[in-house]
Amino acid sequence: MRNVIRTVDVDKPIDEVYDQWSRFEDLPRLMPGVASVRQLDERTTSWVVVVAKERREFAAVTTEQRPDERIAWKGLGIPAHAGVVTFHRLATQRTRVTVQLDWEPVGTFDVLGDRLGLVSRQVDRALRSFARHVEGQTVPATGLRGTIEPDDAPVPTTVAMAGVPSARPSPSHGVPDDDLGRGADSPTQLPAKGWSAVLKRSFKQLKEDNVPILAAAVAFYLFLSLIPALGASISLYSLVAEPEEIIRTIRDLTVGLPPAARTLLEDQAERIALKERSTLSVSLALSVAAALFSASRGTQALVKALNIAYDEAETRGFVRLRVVSYGLTIGIVAFVGGVVIALVKVGNLAEDLTGGGEVVTALRWPVLGVVLVLVLSVFYKWSPDRNAAKWRWTTPGALLAAVLLAIGSLLLSLYTSNFANDEEAGVLGAVGVLLLWLFVSAYIILLGAELDSELEHQTARDSTVGDERPMGQREATMADNVAP
Repeated sequence: MRNVIRTVDVDKPIDEVYDQWSRFEDLPRLMPGVASVRQLDERTTSWVVVVAKERREFAAVTTEQRPDERIAWKGLGIPAHAGVVTFHRLATQRTRVTVQLDWEPVGTFDVLGDRLGLVSRQVDRALRSFARHVEGQTVPATGLRGTIEPDDAPVPTTVAMAGVPSARPSPSHGVPDDDLGRGADSPTQLPAKGWSAVLKRSFKQLKEDNVPILAAAVAFYLFLSLIPALGASISLYSLVAEPEEIIRTIRDLTVGLPPAARTLLEDQAERIALKERSTLSVSLALSVAAALFSASRGTQALVKALNIAYDEAETRGFVRLRVVSYGLTIGIVAFVGGVVIALVKVGNLAEDLTGGGEVVTALRWPVLGVVLVLVLSVFYKWSPDRNAAKWRWTTPGALLAAVLLAIGSLLLSLYTSNFANDEEAGVLGAVGVLLLWLFVSAYIILLGAELDSELEHQTARDSTVGDERPMGQREATMADNVAP
């Protein structure tokens, strides 16, 4: 159990300071990090706090309350925590407020945050903000002055009230919930045993879901979609750039690909770019729309594969599924294309003005890495036929996939450069290498999806968007069930 003790002196009488603190529902206005507080009854409150940008929800029961002296409470559910705030009269117009917080870190993020002192600093900021508010108010608040003795009533272990998160019943797994993270509200709250269980199931699902076969199918459809997508992107890019700049950008973006695949894509891109420069017209719009529609076949194949990774059955009709695939394709091409164009233009501008284009060039890859994580998170969030997961439940798989894609592309590039003899095979060899790279990429993307789905499967908390709902009503298989 970790312990935090922090103190602040307030230049106000002790009764005014106590009265303001006892008005729990006012605390979100006074303290950064407290998002909301609801007084459910004389003793029970529901809290939403934000610690290091992570949202936490819990219920608390007041175990002791003595006006102008102390207020003590105990949290319900996971993580375990308790605290007490005491009030000390230093002078007629000066009061010392001391907060003691005892809590049990749950998961790697909590342990790291404790080591870095994030909780201590947040308590300090909250106390200073509270003091400034009380010292600045001209009309004292009317507080809750009832007395609660420690032995007034037994403290409940759960709160069965609508809208109040409570400790979930522990499935019979042989290990307490705390050890497996059944009450985790985000992946960072999962303890080591929870992560171990998630990783074991993720690798098991790779076999049970036939991910190698799925990846091969996705790679084939992505290959068929690649040239139409490339053509649509170049047609739009040519509205704002010269062919030479387009070709140079394509070469920069394909640096990490295997040489044969890179050459094949660059040749196709150069052939498209050197055509007559595009101008805004109905024919251009129609050709781009047709190209994107063809490219959406690859997206649709990936959508169906992600349904399998998330254990969802496809219930969307033909039209709706095509609309989803087409929309994802358009959105991603527009977003990624916009980022690439912005990077190129900013780099050219920096070079012209200051000669510092190398800095922008160096930053290009980190920026594109972030873009890749965002794109993968979008796919994991909105592709499966289910209620969408919260962003924090799609990010770990996206991060893993982005890192493995970079490593996989590098290793495949080294292999084809030093061991594979594809020069004699010519174009067929280049096509084979490109298909192999697409297969590896699809496999990694599905691995990220399996990880995210099993993370949701690990917790009993609602991992889907919207208000928290009980299991069985979340319209998402992995969120509606807890893994054995």
